[in-house]
Amino acid sequence: MKESGIRSLFFCPRLCLTLNPVQGLYQFHDILHLLHEDHIQPNSSHDFGKDIIPSLVPTGRLFAYNFYSNKIPGQSVQEKPYWRDVGTLKSYFEANMDLRSTSPQLDIYNPKWPIYNYHFSLPPAKFVHNEEVDVHGLPRIGKAINSIVCDGCIVSGSTVTSSILFNSVFVHSYATVHNSILLNDVDIGEHCRIRNCIIDKHNVIPRGTIIGYDREEDAKRYPVVDLGPEYGPDAWLTVIPKDRHYQMLELPKSLETHQL
Repeated sequence: MKESGIRSLFFCPRLCLTLNPVQGLYQFHDILHLLHEDHIQPNSSHDFGKDIIPSLVPTGRLFAYNFYSNKIPGQSVQEKPYWRDVGTLKSYFEANMDLRSTSPQLDIYNPKWPIYNYHFSLPPAKFVHNEEVDVHGLPRIGKAINSIVCDGCIVSGSTVTSSILFNSVFVHSYATVHNSILLNDVDIGEHCRIRNCIIDKHNVIPRGTIIGYDREEDAKRYPVVDLGPEYGPDAWLTVIPKDRHYQMLELPKSLETHQL
């Protein structure tokens, strides 16, 4: 890096340290040299936090920002500065789930400290159907409790509790989603039961799918990790990786021919 700006950007697959994403901001004088030196160390785990950063301590040229000195406007004096390491699936899950709590450690609704994020041009979330007993004798009420539901979502005759729904999630009738994170463009079919789960983008969960209620069955299809005793005996987190699906739509004749 030069003082006047970025000199160059590069990507070298042979020197990549890890498959785990790093969301920290780092500025190095000679990053290629550091990567090469770490690459030839036989006992290195090739990790920024464990190897690269500690190797710079003896140089006396290592600087860091003290988050505990960062005072957030609108935050009470008693509240500790916010910092979370989301390097594991469990810590990522817990950091997101904290946002929906009554008194979150990071208050994204603090008007004196707004978080500027990319905004999709999407309609507001919608909750439809209010039938306590439908023609099949089942309740069909679209509701979300103790949850965060983002723009573009539709909760249609289904129940969402203690969960986070990112943009454009569709939860169909008679489905239940509990203690889960559903990322953008996830579609949950009718009569699905989802619990303790992270579902990454663009997944379509077929009708009647059950996830989070049988660890052995979950482990046959998806990665699972322990959540710990604080979530109950033998609690686990099921993770469904990102998927891609595309729907080819035909243009109306009026658009194809430019005729009204």
